Amino acid sequence: MTRKKSLFHEAATLILVARRIPANPQHDLQHTSMRPELKVLMIQRSSSSSFMPKAGAFPGGMTDKADFSPEWKEIYAQNSDWQLILNSLPKSANLYPPIYTRSRNEFLPAKIGFRICAIRETFEESGLLLLKKNGDPIKNSVGLYGSNVTLTLSELQEWRKIVHKDASQFLTLCRELKAVPDIWSLYDWSNWFTPAGYIKRFDTAFYMCCLDYIKDTVEDLNSEVKKLFWATPLEMLLGHRNGKLLLYPPQIYELSRLLNFKSVQELLIFSGYRARSYGTLQYLTVPIRCKNGTITVLNGDSLYPLGQLPIRENIKVSEDEIWYGELINKEGDTIEDLNASSKHLHRFVFPNFRESFSKLNENSARSTPYSN
Repeated sequence: MTRKKSLFHEAATLILVARRIPANPQHDLQHTSMRPELKVLMIQRSSSSSFMPKAGAFPGGMTDKADFSPEWKEIYAQNSDWQLILNSLPKSANLYPPIYTRSRNEFLPAKIGFRICAIRETFEESGLLLLKKNGDPIKNSVGLYGSNVTLTLSELQEWRKIVHKDASQFLTLCRELKAVPDIWSLYDWSNWFTPAGYIKRFDTAFYMCCLDYIKDTVEDLNSEVKKLFWATPLEMLLGHRNGKLLLYPPQIYELSRLLNFKSVQELLIFSGYRARSYGTLQYLTVPIRCKNGTITVLNGDSLYPLGQLPIRENIKVSEDEIWYGELINKEGDTIEDLNASSKHLHRFVFPNFRESFSKLNENSARSTPYSN
């Protein structure tokens, strides 16, 4: 049994990773350890964006009821057995987080609907159309690179406008192209929550998708996206440190994790294995206001509220007892003081960064209205 409502807007995000195209293949074979292969697609939001303006983010956005439409089942089942499709997606050895198990009125399984959302939003924001042609064989989702369909520039610009205005038109686009969203190449990765204090909060499913090489993206000057670019995780993290790219904790954390992989192939193998062998971890950060900046802590940190875990819905816990995060005020302490007095560190440190924190609404930790 699960609650029928949540206190967050549900969303899906896609971490899109690709191999760079070698300028000199022979040279690269001799110097593979010198030049990183793995690059990530990043969007930079415009100053007019309704959420996290000017920040760098992975493609993604809020779910739409069209992402869970029963019409998707009809499209997928035209060329394949529906049960075969369900069985071909990764099945975790552990329990799925509530974002996948929550009771809904939708007809499509959450593990498919959220993937469709991530693919649709990626198309709207980058022009990349991660579709699989009808009739292509269905394979178990292990070690699969993402498939994509290309459109002419005029077709692409027109369809992006249409889908952005009406998400249900993504169904129409797939019918015309005789293709389906490539849900098989999206691997469960993580589940992030917007911390307490923000008026607009999200419960976001993060997926990992690997491409065999970097694909062209097309910027839409009329959207909330200011810039699209491919870069290595290290380049993005250094850009953040040098003040050239604003990143928030989920992006910093996930880009840092990608530093552990030397190649896209290694990441692809790991993604498939991880999705089947481990559950999807939830992350709910807690911002701490300090004298000279902000510390944002994660579960396991010495300053993380004791006994609290990120929003696990439990039938034995009443609605009033569920914890949705909080804001902590330690303005009498400096970042250095709190680092020195903490035994366990699982945190982000933002020296002299307090403006956005000061705008947080103290009362929104538990009273944010919720819609699916």
